[in-house]
Amino acid sequence: MAPRPTPPRTPFRYDIRTAADVLGTNFQGYVGSEEDGSPSSARATFERRSLEGDLLGPLNARLVAVGDVFSPAVAIGPRSIGGRGVAVSTVPLDQASIFNRIDLRGELPLGYDVELYVNDVLISGQTAAEQGRYEFLNVPLSPGVNVVRIVTYGPRGERKEDTRIINVSGGLLRKGESTLEFGAVDQNQPLIRFRRFQAFAGREVFARGPRVVAAVNHGVSQYLTLSAAAGSYAPRENLQQDFAVLGARTSLFGYATQAALATNDDGGSGATLAVAGRPFGVSTVLRHSEYRGGFIDENNLAADLMRDVRRRSEITLDGSLPLGGRILPVSLRTFRDEYVDGGSRTVASGRASAAMSGVLYSTGLDYERGSLPGSRAS
Repeated sequence: MAPRPTPPRTPFRYDIRTAADVLGTNFQGYVGSEEDGSPSSARATFERRSLEGDLLGPLNARLVAVGDVFSPAVAIGPRSIGGRGVAVSTVPLDQASIFNRIDLRGELPLGYDVELYVNDVLISGQTAAEQGRYEFLNVPLSPGVNVVRIVTYGPRGERKEDTRIINVSGGLLRKGESTLEFGAVDQNQPLIRFRRFQAFAGREVFARGPRVVAAVNHGVSQYLTLSAAAGSYAPRENLQQDFAVLGARTSLFGYATQAALATNDDGGSGATLAVAGRPFGVSTVLRHSEYRGGFIDENNLAADLMRDVRRRSEITLDGSLPLGGRILPVSLRTFRDEYVDGGSRTVASGRASAAMSGVLYSTGLDYERGSLPGSRAS
């Protein structure tokens, strides 16, 4: 007797999002499901923002968040990671430092695609949501005013565009001015967890554990800002490290300059030097970092964090080229990682976009070369 045919299975998924004013805060909630309709992930955040910086009394905070939040990043060492906890910041909401790349996150419904444009150059795209949102991590910006456009496309031709204006400076504060960033999270763990939850798919290089980061910047003079950071983080599974960072920002011959030294309780250390400016009208950022004793710098997002990095060199160029009476925005980036085991990895990418007859055309070129000990480069 022939086996009875199995009836076709119809997948059923849903995303539920909600926002409301709760106890004087902006509440944002999310619940997502697997294909069988069972809930698998959730987020809940209670947040208050203030452009004037009048939160928490004398602290003059501009951001206070509890629930599913993100820890702050520092110049060398831990980067921004999400989890259940609390975050506080006094940094102006519309400003960023040229030396601190930004993470862009937002809601992404089921079946939607999203693209990221920075100064009219297509930087990246995402076709699937993670925890119900998109993530563009480690996005480099240019000195001055940056126009960041996030465009989402729906399955039925829907199109939505979110434009953000981000003012990027050399990170210098006025004399006597100070800023504070603090975050304490259970990294990669949501506030509400279901049995079928898998901690942030695609983030397996970041282990679970407590992450506490406090960073302070203080303007000593018009041309010198000092910074300090300390805390604890888990860059790998079963590895919890305490760290401390001291740094300075200044301006040398018209070029914004940043230097930072870091150490951890395992005897590791690191140093980074970055210079940014606009030679010949091209926005340029040069960065070089050295590491000893197995120090792990999570800001090297494309590095293999399971191998000890010895050094990284990085160049980012943003400018425009005249082409047939039009202006062609161009973005170039290259970096090279050298590992303690003798291997290396070099990555270079170029992006360009142009608008013609109401249509935006974008193109890109990527190159990668890697080597492992005892094997040929690929």
